Amino acid sequence: MLGALNDLLAGLLDLLAGQGFLVVGAALLALLAMEGSLLIGLLVPADAAILMAGIASEGPAEVAGVVVAGVAGCYLGASGGYLIGRMYGTRLRRGRAGRWVGARRWERAERLMGGTDGGVTLAVAYFLPVAHALTPVLAGTLNMPYRRFVGWAMTGAAAWVTFYVVIGAVAGSAARQHQDLLVPLTAAVAVLVGGTVLAIRRFTAARLSRGREHALSGPFSRDHGLW
Repeated sequence: MLGALNDLLAGLLDLLAGQGFLVVGAALLALLAMEGSLLIGLLVPADAAILMAGIASEGPAEVAGVVVAGVAGCYLGASGGYLIGRMYGTRLRRGRAGRWVGARRWERAERLMGGTDGGVTLAVAYFLPVAHALTPVLAGTLNMPYRRFVGWAMTGAAAWVTFYVVIGAVAGSAARQHQDLLVPLTAAVAVLVGGTVLAIRRFTAARLSRGREHALSGPFSRDHGLW
């Protein structure tokens, strides 16, 4: 069974290696741009896509290029989601799409931006599936100042993209040299990623429990302009 799994992973590795660097970078940029602005992050976990892009990258230049493409995609997605929130946020949240997302998810993402330390929590939200797909729209809906939002969002996006791309690149390089170790390498990556996400979940939960009272009525007023 382990042999069959190893062969499957080897085939996936060969498939990724066959994709051109420009194709991988362009695809990642497009996916991350749509994730924040069109909420497709609720359906497609971008974390896995970034990891795969890292695996397909060979050498420091390609790794750096994929990171730049990923961060650029995050910027476009975050800015687009913010603008949608400013223009249609309330209607979107109360409409069919908002009901499909679910009240608990909206409320959790909303609390990420409340309180005096909301910026830090907003940055680390990129490591939380679903939550970071909603925060751009909510930031616009709540009139969070754009510069503050995009500053913290890009800090988190840069860390998030770099983390997954580097892990993918290191794992991909090791796998190409030692294809007999694909299964344990995959398990090691899963443990590292899972442990990181769990630690960040606990970090944000602790912050949210200390600052729940700042959720909607906190630091953002309707007097703030777009910029």
